[in-house]
Amino acid sequence: MQQVAEPWLILSLSGSSFLLGLDAFASDAPVWILTLLGGVLADRHDRRRVIFFFQAIQMFCPLFLFLLILTGTIHVWMIIGLSLIVGITDALSMPAFQSIVPSIVEPNQIGTAIALNSTQFNLSRVLGPAIAGVVMARYGPVWCFGTNALSYIPLLLTVYWIQLPRKVDRRFAMSSGQPWFAEIRNIGRQPRLLDALCTVLVTSILCGPLIAFSPVLIKQVFHSDAIHFGQAIAA
Repeated sequence: MQQVAEPWLILSLSGSSFLLGLDAFASDAPVWILTLLGGVLADRHDRRRVIFFFQAIQMFCPLFLFLLILTGTIHVWMIIGLSLIVGITDALSMPAFQSIVPSIVEPNQIGTAIALNSTQFNLSRVLGPAIAGVVMARYGPVWCFGTNALSYIPLLLTVYWIQLPRKVDRRFAMSSGQPWFAEIRNIGRQPRLLDALCTVLVTSILCGPLIAFSPVLIKQVFHSDAIHFGQAIAA
């Protein structure tokens, strides 16, 4: 819901497609720089604590935006700064978040668990924007940020209560004497893994800008409203 409300809010405040792109860059760029470091944290530290710490920090970003909008003190540079914080916390916690799933199910259930996790993630990317469009049109974008802040509470409670096995599967962890960047070479030696990652890379590069700049198309080209914007992102 916030991924719909935030670009719409930036475009409404500034009318600038450059600032819209800058906000998307601030959110996505840390993934390129810090995700490998996030993988090191996931290998060397308690993954529950890594997720809890960074997601707790991230929760305050939509809450802060919610309060700024309510008090009428919101500025575009504040939104971009908070997007950078979200990008950093995402990059540092996502490896732990994604690798925790195989460690809490039996080996023969890993495929099903990953598929279920991917299903709920992608389903939220369809339903969230559609709901956000309706909410923004009726109540304004502020409630999208408020809802997003509240959504962190069940996640943090789940991470706090979840029980991990004492012996973590280390088959895919890096060896103790290996430099943290050496795993990149290992990926290059596995054609199936390399092909899959290249597919994601190419589609992300080509499709990412369409998602980022769709508010410009909806608002300035088609002269439409937030409901249609939410429907476009859902589609």
